[in-house]
Amino acid sequence: MIIAVFSDWFRMRYVFIMILLPISLAGYAILVSIHHDVDVMYAALFLAIAGSHSAVPVVFCWFGANGKSLFWALFVAMLDCN
Repeated sequence: MIIAVFSDWFRMRYVFIMILLPISLAGYAILVSIHHDVDVMYAALFLAIAGSHSAVPVVFCWFGANGKSLFWALFVAMLDCN
């Protein structure tokens, strides 16, 4: 939520999303490559979830600020598929 507030304050949402998604990508890459060390897998899971779920409020702010209700509805529908 803090990231959403800062992205709204600076009015730059794309930059914050591009900062968060590589964190998630690193976590998923570690999860795919490591299968034997549970501690490393737990840390990678934390990175994957923290990176991807921190970007969701920023995307909500982005779609809400643009007033594009179709994209808003599609995004909510995509979240339901997760």
